[in-house]
Formats: sequence, structure tokens, C-alpha cells
Amino acid sequence: MAGGLIFTFFKAFNRFYVVSVYNLIFCNFLIITYSL
Repeated sequence: MAGGLIFTFFKAFNRFYVVSVYNLIFCNFLIITYSL
């Protein structure tokens, strides 16, 4: 049971991490574009 709970938490965290990375890349892209 604990293993399944950890796995579920890891999947949710992994999805959140991927979204955060994409947001950072997108924000940096916008900043660079407006700076030019």
C-alpha cells in the first residue's frame, strides 16, 4: 500500500516538475524575445 502511495505521489510530482520546467523555459523565451 505504501509503495503504491509513493508511486502515485511520484507521478504527480513528476507531472508538476515537467510543467514547472516548461513554464520556466517559456518565460525565459518571452523575456529574451522582448529584450531583443
